[in-house]
This record gives sequence, structure tokens and C-alpha cells, in this order.
Amino acid sequence: MEERALFDLFHDALEIEPRPGSYERLRIALTKPTVARESRPAFRMRWTTMGFRAAAVTAVVIAIALIAGFLAVRQYWSVGNVPASHDLRVKAYRSMIQSGYQDMAASTSNHCNTIDDTGCEAAVRPVVAALQKWVDHMDSFQTPPQYAVLDMQLRRHLNEVIVELNAAVAFQKSNDEKNFKLAIDAAVYERGWINPPVLLINGYGPDARRPGNSPDEAFNIAKQELSGCLSGQAGTNGIGCAKLARHPSSCLGENAEDCQAYVKDAETQMQNLMITLMAKPSSPDQATKFSKLIGYLAEADTALLAITDAILRGDAAKIDAALQSFSGALLFAAYTS
Repeated sequence: MEERALFDLFHDALEIEPRPGSYERLRIALTKPTVARESRPAFRMRWTTMGFRAAAVTAVVIAIALIAGFLAVRQYWSVGNVPASHDLRVKAYRSMIQSGYQDMAASTSNHCNTIDDTGCEAAVRPVVAALQKWVDHMDSFQTPPQYAVLDMQLRRHLNEVIVELNAAVAFQKSNDEKNFKLAIDAAVYERGWINPPVLLINGYGPDARRPGNSPDEAFNIAKQELSGCLSGQAGTNGIGCAKLARHPSSCLGENAEDCQAYVKDAETQMQNLMITLMAKPSSPDQATKFSKLIGYLAEADTALLAITDAILRGDAAKIDAALQSFSGALLFAAYTS
């Protein structure tokens, strides 16, 4: 999703008219030091015009954090910095991922904006079919080792989109508007989450123009962020993470929308950290600890998907178990050495 579209989506959702020049000021603040905009594959984002909705101030803070998170991901990547692979298996894998992405993008249409959209169920079917076909191809492919973690998480997110879209259809049939919106909003968020892993797999690499932290510094910064989540002292990048790590009293009923906003924010943070660590050329003696930390981040991400799934099912016990798993993964990650 383009940054401008995210900005407009956020203001449309809250029915706020942005002040002249506010987008440009926000983008400058979020992307310092400035990195030239690079070309990338075109994506269509047409599942819905709904944005990230939560209660009052919480919605504003979480939405800005999400925008900042996805902008931060893009700061680290540019096309052409990864040499063309001579490994036939890598080439075939990249081709499969790109084909799956293109089929998914081609299947989308401008439906399911509201619960009254009578074309929603019919529009969902080809998207679910394309996603399932993509997952099936990934399941049958021998994934190159360097993409193992991203591949597994990408599959989990694709499967969750299938769950969310099917749930939206079911909620529409039962005239459950609140949960219909939750399901569609969750699917829209996942559509944005999918982009960075696909870009990375298909040849977007560390941006050589952007000075960054050393591998050890990046490793320690990631651990500090996660420690902040656990202690409740997280900064803007860890609002959702900190809220979930401290176990909300409930993620159902009137609290579901807020809780889901925290999940989106935390998913963005986990992805940012994973991609940042994967971008660092660690030495052989660093590889083990990097691998462990990335693995714990993937576990935390998986737990977040389980929270979303449980919210849509109204399963309080599953939510509690997923929150426990999320906190446990954060704890292990924060103390990785």
C-alpha cells in the first residue's frame, strides 16, 4: 500500500479533514534520514476503504504507529542490491512467490465495503481461491533455507486472511455488523503485511545508501524494544506490544476493536524487527543468536495471529492462551544472547 493511501485511509476512517501539508510533514518526520523513493511492483489494494478503527485517541496513536512501521520497513529495502541468484531452486521459489502474489492481486475487487454489499460473498470467493492456491504451492515447494522463517510466517498470514474473509461472509449472513467490520479490517491489514516479505524474497535487499546500526547494535536495539514491551515502558513503536504483553482484561465485546488495533500494531513491530535483523549481514559467530531472536519474533507473530482468530471466534480461552504465548515469546526474545 502506498504511504499516501495509508494516510488518506486513516483520515477517512476517522472522518478528519487533514490540514494542508500535513501528509508531507508526517512523511518527512517518519522517514528521516531521507531515502529516495525506489520503484517496486505495483499492488492493487481494493478490498475495502475502511481504515484502522479503534476508540478515540487510541485509534489515532495506533494508526500513526502503523504508518510509521510500514514506512520504517521500506527504509531498509531497495531493489537491485541483492545479486541475481544462480541457484535454480531460489529462482524457482521466487517465481512461485511472485506468481502467487500476482494471482492474489488479480482476484481482488472493490467489494465488502459495508455489510449491505450484496456482492461481497461472490467477491470473496476468487480471493480465497487464489490465496489457497498460493498456500498449496508454498506447501509443496522445498523452500530455500534462507527464506524458511519468512516463508512459514507468510503462509500463516495467508491462511489467516482466508479465515478472516470467510468470517466476514458469515458475519454478513448473520447481520453482525460489528464483527463483519472487524473481520474485513483484519484482512485489509494483512494485505499490507504481505508486501514486505514478498518484496524481500523477490530481490529487494538492504539499502546500501542508508547508514544503519551494526549487526550487534541492531540485535541489542531489538532486545531493548521487546524489554520495553514487557515492562510497559515501550515507546511509540511498541504501544500495541506493551498493551498485549500486560494482558488486556478482555479482548471481546466492546473491547474487541481496541484489542485488534493493538494486535495490528504489534504485528507491524514484530515484522519490522524481523526484517531489520534479516537485513544485517551477521558473521558466523553472530548467526546463531540472530537465528534464535528471529525465531522468537516469529513465535510472537504467530501468537498475534491466534489472538485475531480467537477474537473473530469469540473464544476467550483461546485469546488468553495466545496472550500467554505472545508474552512467553517476548520474554525469550528479550533474553536471547
